[in-house]
Amino acid sequence: MPDSATQLTAAGSITKALLDALDQIERNVSASQIGPDGKPSGTAIYMHMPTGYPIDPKMFANAWTPGGGDSSSSFGNDGTFVQAPAQAGTAGATASNGTGPAGAVFPPPKPKPDQQLENSIQNAWFTSNLVDQMLEVTQNGIASAWPERRASIEYYTILKGIQPLQTGQPAQAVLDAVAAAQNLLYLRDNNGNFCGYTQLYAQYRRNHKAWTDAIGAQAAAYAQAMADPVAGQVWPVQAQTYASAVTLARDDLNGMGRKQVEDALATIATVGESAVTALVDLANQMFEAYSLQLGGAVSVNVPWSYISPISWWDATDNSFGVQKITAHSSAHDARTASGRGSFADNWQRQQSSSTSGSAGVNIGVASASVNASHADASNAFANHANQFDWTSHADHSSSATVTLEFFIATIERPWLLGDIFNIEGWYLVGQRKNSISDGTIANQIGDKATALLPMLPKGFLIVRNVTITCDDWGDTGAAFNSAMQNSSGSGQSSSNSVGVQASYLWYNASGKHDDQQSSGAFGSSDTASGFSFSSDGGKGGTLSLMGSQIAGWIGEIQPAAPKIDDPTLPKLKPGETSSDVHA
Repeated sequence: MPDSATQLTAAGSITKALLDALDQIERNVSASQIGPDGKPSGTAIYMHMPTGYPIDPKMFANAWTPGGGDSSSSFGNDGTFVQAPAQAGTAGATASNGTGPAGAVFPPPKPKPDQQLENSIQNAWFTSNLVDQMLEVTQNGIASAWPERRASIEYYTILKGIQPLQTGQPAQAVLDAVAAAQNLLYLRDNNGNFCGYTQLYAQYRRNHKAWTDAIGAQAAAYAQAMADPVAGQVWPVQAQTYASAVTLARDDLNGMGRKQVEDALATIATVGESAVTALVDLANQMFEAYSLQLGGAVSVNVPWSYISPISWWDATDNSFGVQKITAHSSAHDARTASGRGSFADNWQRQQSSSTSGSAGVNIGVASASVNASHADASNAFANHANQFDWTSHADHSSSATVTLEFFIATIERPWLLGDIFNIEGWYLVGQRKNSISDGTIANQIGDKATALLPMLPKGFLIVRNVTITCDDWGDTGAAFNSAMQNSSGSGQSSSNSVGVQASYLWYNASGKHDDQQSSGAFGSSDTASGFSFSSDGGKGGTLSLMGSQIAGWIGEIQPAAPKIDDPTLPKLKPGETSSDVHA
C-alpha cells in the first residue's frame, strides 16, 4: 500500500483542488484569530473535520430566544421587517358575524397550537445541544469530541466546587452602621435571629408593590388598546385613569419612609465581599437564569446558547459577509513543487492515518450511493461516521477547479462567566492546581488531558454551496448521473434517511428529491440541500454540493485555573507537579 506522500503525489486533480481549497480556508480562519495586540492568538485552535456535518435547516432555523422568541423569522435577509398578512379573528379583522364593532376582536379567537413557535423552541434545543459538545485538544488539525462530555456539565461542576479563600472582617464602623440599618428594617427573636419586618419596612414593601402594579396595569391597558382599533380611539382619554393611579401609588411610597428604607438597604449592601464571592454568585445566577425548559414535556433544564449570525443555517443568505474562494489543482501542484508546507497535506496524512490505519490513505476517492443507502455521523464532530453500500471511484482527472462559500459562526453562551477563571483567591474543593486547565496546548492533548474544562468550542466553520468542475470525471461522472436519475424516483424525503448520497474528501451531501425539505425553514424550499451533476457532453462536468455543512471547529484554550491546590490536600513531594497527582 503506497504511503500518504506517494498517494498525494499521484492523486487526481479534483483531490488536489480540494486540498488547495482546504489550505485557503485554513489561512483565512487563522488570520481571523487575532489577539488585542494584533498578533495571532496563542490559545485558539482550528481543527478540520474528517467528514462534514450537513446542516438541516429544519433543525436550526429561527431558533427561539428569550427576548424575541422566533421573531427572526419575520425579517428578510436584508434585515427589513416582513409584515405578516392579517388573519380573520385577530386584531385588525372585522368581526365575522357582524355582532361586534368593526375592527374589534369578536368573538375571541380560539387558541390554537403555534407550530412555528413549537418548532422554534425545538430548534433552540437542537442548537444548544450542538454547541455543548466538548472538543478534545488535538495538534494534528483533526476535530474530535470527548465521548459524552458536555461543556455545561463541566462548568456546573466547577461552579459548585469553587471555594473562596478566607478574608478579613470589615471595619467596626461599617459593622455598627449595618447593625443600625438592620434594626430599622427587621425584627429579631429572643435568640437574635431575624424573624420578620418592622412596620416601616412592611409598609414600604406594600407601597412599592402597589406602585409597580399600577405601572404594569397601565402598560397592559395600553397594549390591549393598541390591539383593538375601537379601544385605541379612546385611549388618550382613558389613559388618565391609569396615570393617576401610578402617581398616587408613587406619592404613598415616597411619603411613608421610602428614603429611610432605601438608605438602610444601601448601608447593608456596603458590607464588602471578595471579588471571588461576587463573581461566583453572579456566575451561579447567570447559569440558573439561562438554564431553560427547552425539552418540551421533559422536565430537564438546558443551558441556552445561540449562534451568530442568527441565519447561519441558511445556505442562501449572503447578507452577513460570506466569503468565497476558488481553488485550482494547479495551485496545489505549484505549492508542492516549491517545497512549501501546507495545512491540507499534513491534515490529510494525519486524518488518513487516524481513520484508515493499515488500510492506507483514503484520499482521491469520490463516492456515490443509491437505493436508500446513506452516510451518517453520531454528532457534529462526525465521530463514528458510517457509510452504507457506497461505491468508490478513483480520481484520474487532470484539471479541476473548486468554488465554495464559507464563514465562521460564533458560539455565544450567556450562561458562562469566563471572568472567574482569570482571577486568583479561590481553589477547587478536592482538586489540585490547574485541574480546570493549565492554559497550554501541549499538556492537554488526548490522554494527557485530565482537566475539567481545558478547551471550549467558540466557533465553527460553515462551508456551503460547493461546485467541483473537472475535465475528466471518468466512471465517477456516470455514477453521479445514475444517482441523480435514481433520486428523482425515490419516495423518501427525510434529510436523515435519503435515497442517494454524494461525497468527496471531507464534504458530502444528500440527493435532492423533488420534495426534499419542502417543509424546511417554515416552508422555504430555497434552503434545501443536496447535490446535482451536469455533464459537458464529454467526460467533463460539474458536481454541485448544495446546502451548508460544519467543516471544522475553533476551540479556545481556557486560562490556567485554579491557581492553587485545595489547602486540605497533602503537600506535593519534591519533584512532583500538580498534573502528576490527582485527588
